[in-house]
Amino acid sequence: MDASRYYRIRRRVRKTVQYFVMRNIAPLTPHQLRAYRASPRVFANSIPKAGTNLLSRLLKMMPNVVPAWTYHIDETMDGAFRQLRSGKRGQIITAHMPWTQKLAEVLEEEQYKKVFIVRDMRDVIVSGLHYVTKKDRSHPLHAYMKSLPDDDSRLTSLIKGVDAAYYPNQIKPDSWYNDSYRSFIPWIDDSDCCLLRFEDLIGEQGGGSGGVQAQQISKLAAHLGIDLDRNEVTKISANLFSSSSRTFRKGQIGDWVYHFSDFHKEIFKEYYGELLIRLGYEEDGNW
Repeated sequence: MDASRYYRIRRRVRKTVQYFVMRNIAPLTPHQLRAYRASPRVFANSIPKAGTNLLSRLLKMMPNVVPAWTYHIDETMDGAFRQLRSGKRGQIITAHMPWTQKLAEVLEEEQYKKVFIVRDMRDVIVSGLHYVTKKDRSHPLHAYMKSLPDDDSRLTSLIKGVDAAYYPNQIKPDSWYNDSYRSFIPWIDDSDCCLLRFEDLIGEQGGGSGGVQAQQISKLAAHLGIDLDRNEVTKISANLFSSSSRTFRKGQIGDWVYHFSDFHKEIFKEYYGELLIRLGYEEDGNW
């Protein structure tokens, strides 16, 4: 058995066990019981490498959730809707799920509070390059990325999108295509979804603004039905930035400028130039 297949199987077994456990959680403490009875279910969604861990860390600091019940849905596995339908009040479920009518209906039926985080797509692709190539050997594109001669060719491949022929048969390729980034756009237009920007949430340690970060924290809290005072917001801000996650690399704004050549810029503009403007990261194609 090749190494990539071994890690994919191990990942699938681990997630299957986690899914079962999270479908059968029960409150064990007074705080968990209060959350179980009255708190919202939270669906925290993002494009891969757009700040999922930052968002998850922030959500787990909110007083009306149960951090220990937080887990991630693996979009390459079956059973996502079953997991969402079994979600408990006070639980945070993170995901990388493009918008579909069925998903929107399930979230509405189960009364989830929806949160979506976006990030400069150029930084997303650079972060994904390092993660897929160097960190996650269970990722369906790991073997393919390792087979390419250098990071320049890997970056080009991720910008253009990888042909389905390179994906393992058991993987659903559409959920990993770069083109699927466009299918996340409806979350931005959903008036019931709280939209956050990685660059606004990262704070001074990540090259952002502390004041803007505080505003974003308060915005999320209000979406979840929480009225945080200034001291609570300050405490959360001070503890939000963390490099402890296994998926963390730099957590910095604008790192793409150190990796994109003029060639990469032109390819990116061809594939995602309009999307970059749609998300508000550029005013036009002159960058």
